[in-house]
Amino acid sequence: MDEERLRILKMLAEGKISPEEAAELLEALEEGEEAESGRRARREAAAGGSQVASAREASGSWIGEGWGIDYLVQGVWQFVSDIVERLAPLEIPGPERTEEQAGELVAETVEVDLEVWNGRLTLRGWDRPGYRAVVTRRVRKERPEPSPEELSRLAPLVVEPGRVELKAVGEQELVLCSLDLWLPAGRRYCIRARTGNGRIEVEGLGGPEVRLHTANGRVVLTGGFWEEAALRTGNGRLVVAAGVKRGELQTGNGHAEVTLTAGPVEEVNVATGRGSVTLDIGALAPQGLQLDISSGLGGIRCEVPGLVVEDEVGGRLRGHLPGGQSSAAQALIRVRTGLGPVTVR
Repeated sequence: MDEERLRILKMLAEGKISPEEAAELLEALEEGEEAESGRRARREAAAGGSQVASAREASGSWIGEGWGIDYLVQGVWQFVSDIVERLAPLEIPGPERTEEQAGELVAETVEVDLEVWNGRLTLRGWDRPGYRAVVTRRVRKERPEPSPEELSRLAPLVVEPGRVELKAVGEQELVLCSLDLWLPAGRRYCIRARTGNGRIEVEGLGGPEVRLHTANGRVVLTGGFWEEAALRTGNGRLVVAAGVKRGELQTGNGHAEVTLTAGPVEEVNVATGRGSVTLDIGALAPQGLQLDISSGLGGIRCEVPGLVVEDEVGGRLRGHLPGGQSSAAQALIRVRTGLGPVTVR
């Protein structure tokens, strides 16, 4: 497997595959996919990667002289970022127990408040009227193995008609607390989920507000429509494939992949300190849009049909997509990256 990793990194360094393709291949290798499927994926990636150079001549706007070297640098940073992400949650040994809980949720609007210092948080919508929760708790190994009741008291899961709460911070004996939560789709949710170390995923839900924050780990938001979305990871990939009316989507170190699947959109800001950005606004084509894209050190590729470019200087691109609204009422989408390329389509 080490030889396979070296081959993938060599293809990345030679520009035959993109950092995103390299990350996917490395992830597939880590997950132990069958050898034949891995070889097929690499052949396809290599074939696609051979088009990187010719793509610069294709239709679309390229801004920034340092695309090639920055793309390679971003690949290295993305690889390092993915490796660091695999360290989460922290593997601190100790007695561990899993608790399952299920019941009804009758409220149409539900507040979800989750906060742990180490562990993953996963929320998914399903087509059942009730909820199901699986909580995994671990204590320090120096401590005698606790009973299920003792562990539950350290970080209780509280479920009320319009509220779900789990808090596992400030508890010195608890070294891990992870939650898998299934909630009825079609309700309106106000979600606040925060972890110091671990990934956060929300799938198939929607509502007035979602706030997801992790210091280390990827953040994923898919499905549904959100009026307000505030997503942030200090180190890790940011993946959004959902409708967002107003959004602040940030990663300090990692790739940001944002697909806005539904409107209306008022203002969405996407930012990464060190990493590439891929933004897909194809589903918003009927709506007028203003784009403001800036890459401190990296290239910008814009593949948006009908885009009227207003300003195109160095690592900056400003333009608008005509729609049924006046210019003052158009949606505003900003993209900022300190190091790494930006692709908009």
